[in-house]
Parts: sequence; structure tokens; C-alpha cells
Amino acid sequence: MRLDVHAHVIPEDCLQMTYRDTSGRVYGVHAVLRHDGQWQVQIDGGDWPPVANAPDRPFDDWFLHIFDMERRIHTLSRMGIDKQAVAIPPFLYFYAADAEQGLAYARKLNDSIARLVDEYPDHFIAMATVPLQDGELAARELDRAVRDLGMKGVMIGSNVNGRNLDEPGFRPFFAKAEELGVPIFIHPHYVLAQERLQRYHLVNLIGNPTDTAVAAASLVFGGVMEEFPRLKVYLAHAGGVVPYIRGRWEHGWRNNPNARRAIDRPPSHYLSRFYYDSIAHSGEALSYLVRLVGADKVMLGTDYPFDMGDYQPVQHVESLSDVPAEGRQQIIEENAPRLFGLIG
Repeated sequence: MRLDVHAHVIPEDCLQMTYRDTSGRVYGVHAVLRHDGQWQVQIDGGDWPPVANAPDRPFDDWFLHIFDMERRIHTLSRMGIDKQAVAIPPFLYFYAADAEQGLAYARKLNDSIARLVDEYPDHFIAMATVPLQDGELAARELDRAVRDLGMKGVMIGSNVNGRNLDEPGFRPFFAKAEELGVPIFIHPHYVLAQERLQRYHLVNLIGNPTDTAVAAASLVFGGVMEEFPRLKVYLAHAGGVVPYIRGRWEHGWRNNPNARRAIDRPPSHYLSRFYYDSIAHSGEALSYLVRLVGADKVMLGTDYPFDMGDYQPVQHVESLSDVPAEGRQQIIEENAPRLFGLIG
């Protein structure tokens, strides 16, 4: 099964979901179909997108594909993808809301995504969202989403209102994810140093891969991976910068006692458990990732339907001439279904 592990969806009944905090900042999406047949879309209070379509994206207006599953299914066939694990876009995390309100948002999104996937079971599996600003409520909602709604995994942010993922308050969520055996997909948003990254799309180009590394480091150095040895975690965007600074983490652990405060074993021990999507946008980078972590830890991803997506993931993996055929087959057809428990 060719399963795309990185794809986003907004059910049509969730296209007007916004939250305004006490400072007046707006979070979420507000989309309205105008009289001329065009969609007026605001994300986090700002008009989106600045450019309607990306040249590397092999389909029409991206926003139609965020909720129109018939259009999406046609494109999946053209890309050689059998199924997608669909999750919200990260601007719908709603971590800035108070915990109970965040729970209400998560419940609505999960219910709607589960219904959507139930309409198209041959093409999609559902990823949950949780109110991670409260670890206990997040655990409760994850339990409901998996046991009652049949969702297969959960997507979380790389930080929660600026709090790193090793904070004690998040432990109940990680304990529940381990108990349920479902994978956690870490997708960055509201990244560090945004004030320096506003121009040139740098929030995405630099902020996203960097914040992913902070999240992974927090799980490793903060002892979360040690405490929950059966936790399943995969990282967006081919791990961001994680693969390229692993050696620095190893060196720091050996030479600085501050890096050993919560773990007795080197970072590589814990990093060997992470999985990665294939969205590297570079054959050389993807080959390096496979050599570093193993072909059994990389899975197909597209980032559908956004401008930073990879819409030829199968071809890009097949083009890795330095990866043996059996390794390419693992990446394309085996690793993701096995991680999600769809095959033995």
C-alpha cells in the first residue's frame, strides 16, 4: 500500500473556525464563497494565499483540494498514491485557546474528519488533533478519537504556545499515545524567532525545519523517549534539520553534562526510533537521510495540498539509485502501513 503520511484536510463544515485571543490575534480559518464563485480565504486573520497556485503543484486551486475529496482522489491516482493519512493544517491547532475551548475545537474537527474518512475508506485514514495545552484533556480526546472514532494517529505541533514538548504537563498525552500504540506526527507551526523570519517565506523555509529539530531534541534530551520506550513518532519535512545536526547532539552529550541531565544514553539511541517523511526537496538530501536512519524509517509524504508539497514522491524515491531496490520498496509501500498497523 502506498500511504502518504503527510497530508492536510479541512472538512467543509469546518471552513469557518476561528478563535480570537485577549490581545485580538485571530487563529484558524475563515473561508467564504463569493458571488463570483471564488473563495475568499483568511488564515490566522490574514488573506491567503499571496500566490494562488504553485508551478510544481499538478492541480488547480489548492483551496478546493483542502476539502473536496473527489478532486483529491483523482490527483492521488495521478501521483501513484493509494491512501492518505489526513490531518488538519497546523493553523487549526487552537493551542492558544483555553483548554476547554481547545477541547471543543478538537472534538468538532475530529468528528468531522472521521465522518469524511468514513465516506472514503478506500482512500483515507484519519489523524486526530488534541488540545495539547492541557495534557490530561489531550489524552482524553486522543482516547476518544482512537477508540470511538477509529482514528489511526495524531498530529501535534512542534511546541505548544512556546512550551517545548518535554514539559511535565504533556506526559499524560504521551502515555496515552504509547498505550494506544498510535503514531504521533510532529508538524511545526508558530515557530521560534518569527520576528526575524517574516520576509521571503522564511517562517516556512527556515522556521519549520528548525522548530522540528527543537521538538525532536526536547523529546530526546528531555527524557520523553526514555520514559516511553514504545512511543511512535515521525517528523515532518524529512526531519527538518535533525538529520544534519545529529553529530553535534552526540558530541554535546559526550562533552557537556547539561546535555546529560535527563538521559543516560547518547541521543543516537533515541533518534534511532524516529520515523521521517520523504519531503526533502533534494535527491541528495533524501539519499543521505536514508543512509543515516535506514530505509525502514522513511515514508512517503506530500504535504498535500500546499505550495511546499512534493507531488512526485514515488518517482523521487524510485530515483534514489544508491538505495537498494528493497529499500526503495520499503519506503514506498511497507513502512507507513506497518507503522499505522495496517499490515503485520
